[in-house]
Amino acid sequence: MKILKEFIVGSKVFFAQKPDYMVHDSDKICIVDRFPSVYKHSCMHMQLDGDDVFMYEQNDKEWFINDILDSATPMKAGKFLIKEFADYLNFTVKDLKRLENVFNIIDPKHKYEKIIYDAYIKNDGYFLTDEQLNNAYEIYKKERNS
Repeated sequence: MKILKEFIVGSKVFFAQKPDYMVHDSDKICIVDRFPSVYKHSCMHMQLDGDDVFMYEQNDKEWFINDILDSATPMKAGKFLIKEFADYLNFTVKDLKRLENVFNIIDPKHKYEKIIYDAYIKNDGYFLTDEQLNNAYEIYKKERNS
């Protein structure tokens, strides 16, 4: 199993520059060439040096879209908000719109992702205004403190 590409994901990507942001963990996605033949799942999760590492086999964007649509874990959709990951898959805002139902049922601690999702759709691009970023951050802090 060889790592082909690695991405930082999660709140750190959006809020690390905020002076009062506290990093509680780091999340990474690793794209690997293959899983061991005995492994039958789409994602391999492990904790490594304090990081949550999620490994996926190399696949195209349709595979990743279907993986999240078939999943019972909406928080897995957050990786699609990371521009670097989206660019890697040639994932567009049009593709992101296909995940609306997933972002609509995301858990409260990840509600900030729904705010970012809505902003990307409104902006028709993978960028946030300062106001949108601040709004997402306020939701993030509120949900983490409640």
